Amino acid sequence: MDLPNLLQVLGDYDAQSSVVEAIYRMSTSFERSKCVTQWFPDLDCTLHSLFIRISEFDPDCRRFLNAFNAFHGDNRKVYTLPCLSAIIGKLPLSKPKDPSYQKFWVDFNLGSQTILLLCHKQPDIIRMESSASPPWESLVLDQDDIQKVVLTRTVQVYILEIVMVKVEKVAELFSSPLSLEIKSRLTEVFVFEFAPTVVLEKVCALLFCEKFKIVALEPEGWVNIAARASCTQSGVRISWQV
Repeated sequence: MDLPNLLQVLGDYDAQSSVVEAIYRMSTSFERSKCVTQWFPDLDCTLHSLFIRISEFDPDCRRFLNAFNAFHGDNRKVYTLPCLSAIIGKLPLSKPKDPSYQKFWVDFNLGSQTILLLCHKQPDIIRMESSASPPWESLVLDQDDIQKVVLTRTVQVYILEIVMVKVEKVAELFSSPLSLEIKSRLTEVFVFEFAPTVVLEKVCALLFCEKFKIVALEPEGWVNIAARASCTQSGVRISWQV
């Protein structure tokens, strides 16, 4: 089976997820337990266990692929980071409401040159639209539709501002119809908040190149130990200049 070898080559989380789903559809539980070390010979036993224990597909596949991509360090083509908050203009977003979806994940896809965000509109906005529970939104921000990206570093939080080419492109990201109330809240600006991490700086520089700039608001001489630690834990190696 050649599908497992595609996972490291594919630079898109959705594509990786589709490959894992295909493997599961084409194999039995016994075959997966028997062949997992052959399919993924470079992975350790923890990742093998995460793979063969996939049952509730979306959250279990997410756990496996997050660990799989992080395992490959600098060679990975998908970087996944949990954000603290996300908002488009005046429209707040939240993580999917599935209790097994523990964090608000943002996927930075170097292969497809996109950012993927699985989300819900905030509960108060949902109630204004309908009493029914809405489906997840899968927002894909394409590099070609992005005008500029600014990362503002502070001591306690990193703020990532993504400015789209025009607000119409933002409305097109949603799969479900948007009410006039929702549309009135939209602007071309996405704002994400992350815990300080150098991994975010690295992946934004790789993904956005000349569109990307950093605004440092930390005190002069400040060294963020937490950001360094997250960098080391994620397998990213950066030359530090203090």
